[in-house]
Amino acid sequence: MANLHETNAALTTNSGVVPLKSIPRLGFEVFRREIIQRVAAGGRVMSLFGVPVDGRRTDIFGVVEVPASPKAIAVFSTHLETNRYESMTLDCPEVHLFERELGEQCGLIAERHPWFKPVRYAKPLPRPGGNFPD
Repeated sequence: MANLHETNAALTTNSGVVPLKSIPRLGFEVFRREIIQRVAAGGRVMSLFGVPVDGRRTDIFGVVEVPASPKAIAVFSTHLETNRYESMTLDCPEVHLFERELGEQCGLIAERHPWFKPVRYAKPLPRPGGNFPD
């Protein structure tokens, strides 16, 4: 099952390997829709994390269980040119902690997030411009 592909995601299994270049990079709106629709279809978000590219841009990766295929995991990504994006939490409450962690770890601001605050009460990772709005 490892590294099988569907249209918007690379498929693998738990502990499987997916080469970075084989992970589809989607526009943010398509990425957002993939998360929301996959969860609505019974999938679970296993991970949603960011990788800062430089002081301003960030790649975000989504890892979602594929309910129709036991043990299958869909992996896809998007690229943000700014530190702001439309929150998915109101449409998919399962991602609310992931989005808060994206703010904490990568300095991303989830606009319209209903409770945007740090997950941990610890010193945030360094990011030019700070991590959360005042």
